[in-house]
Amino acid sequence: MGKKDEALLQSYRKLFVDGGRDEKGVEVHGAMAKGLPRKVADKLFDDIYAFAGYAFNKAHAASYAAVAYYTAWCKYYYPVEYMAAILNSHLGDLDKAQRYIRVAETMRVKVLPPDINLSGPRFQPEGQAIRFGLGAIKNVGKEAIQALVDEREAKGPYLSYGDFLRRLCDLSFNRKMIESLIRSSACDAFGVGRSRMVAVIDPFCSSVLSAQRGIMEGQLSLFDLNQDQALAQKEEPDYPNVPEFSDLERLTMEKEMTGLYVTGHPLSSFRQALEALPLMSSRELAPEGNGDLEGLETNGEGRPPNRADRERVVMAGLVIERRLIFTKNNDRMAVLRLEDEGGSWEVVVFPRTYTAYQHLLDDTAALVVGGALDLREEEPKLLADVLAPLEAHLRQLPPEFEEAAKGWKARGRGRAKASQGRPPVREERRERPEPRPDAVQPETVPVSVVIRIPAGAPANYLPRLMAALDYFAGSVPVRLFDEAKGHFLDEDMTPSVDWNQATAPLLMEGFGPENFGIL
Repeated sequence: MGKKDEALLQSYRKLFVDGGRDEKGVEVHGAMAKGLPRKVADKLFDDIYAFAGYAFNKAHAASYAAVAYYTAWCKYYYPVEYMAAILNSHLGDLDKAQRYIRVAETMRVKVLPPDINLSGPRFQPEGQAIRFGLGAIKNVGKEAIQALVDEREAKGPYLSYGDFLRRLCDLSFNRKMIESLIRSSACDAFGVGRSRMVAVIDPFCSSVLSAQRGIMEGQLSLFDLNQDQALAQKEEPDYPNVPEFSDLERLTMEKEMTGLYVTGHPLSSFRQALEALPLMSSRELAPEGNGDLEGLETNGEGRPPNRADRERVVMAGLVIERRLIFTKNNDRMAVLRLEDEGGSWEVVVFPRTYTAYQHLLDDTAALVVGGALDLREEEPKLLADVLAPLEAHLRQLPPEFEEAAKGWKARGRGRAKASQGRPPVREERRERPEPRPDAVQPETVPVSVVIRIPAGAPANYLPRLMAALDYFAGSVPVRLFDEAKGHFLDEDMTPSVDWNQATAPLLMEGFGPENFGIL
């Protein structure tokens, strides 16, 4: 049990229940020999086997209980200090920092943006808020940040952007470090546009360093010496007249450098539309319990609570990542990552849908996406069927979504109850493999298909069958007969199937032709 060797544990089942001799030849009297019924003995072994999956001794459990109590106490009575410590434990990991900042916000602990004159190397409490740590900014090393803070503490705050550049030149900061600080919003307090600050980094630092070298080397001309001293002490750069970055560009820079949007969110201008539309948010898509406790999923399957596989939903968000893929038939499809204010999720756009909507799939596009949830893998996905641009004036779903809803209803009962209250949309079907030449071929479309669930079927038989029927969804009704219980399953929860010469042989081959009946 301690080694969690499943194969070895299962090999002891017969020995535990029926008895026999172990690997050392010692005779073992099984549970049945001691008067336990087989059913009870099997249940007892199953309980022991399940416990072995996460078993440890009492001292270990007591220690964890104490740590959990201390942690809960700190979180309740000192939420600002607690969340600052949590963020510092993941310093440099942008993904985890973003996650815990969201947790802090749910606790009503505000995370303030990075600031050259107020931030330290690490996240730190500032009143009832947390100041973003400069050490969490991408491309700026710990030593450089510590030198910047030490300079500020020794000689006072940076009074202007020119003062900041002049003093950083002495600290051997390179362009990439300075630009990363600007892009993160850490230099916004100087009141100069980010594009203008970026534009003068090289010329201003070069002139200051050149002048300082001239003074140190002792130029021949008194005029040159005075000029070098003036350049070395020049207060502000000569800012060029360049256009400022757009709001979206600024926010994208912040996300790239810090892992989150610091001064706002790109979807803020769509807030009224997002509140009016019948949308599912990324928070609803996240597994239950996977919030402020790292790595825990309380429902055991990593699935969103109260959500069914292949449930039809509508979501909206900003495209933050896009990958184009070619299928075996050389058709183009796309895998997107969309983001709303609660998090991000993956969207799969199959070839047919991609062909219809590829003109919308731009980087940083704001989209409304309708489709089916795919909960069969660890990370839930949305299989897109219909897309439309998200616009600020929207108060109801675009017409394309209503058309998609009609198309789904025409395909039969499916899982209509599971998606009630949400506009259902038609799922893009994947490529189907060719049937075997010797497989049985249906001649006509049946009125309905009856499938028997054998009494001795393995536990995964029904989930596999439901997934296959959902995969080949169509208009032919399906009835499922549970042989062990002697009755039909609720037909409203059974997907209808697309029964034809391609799909029928595959289903019968996978689940046994003797279990299929045609009406």
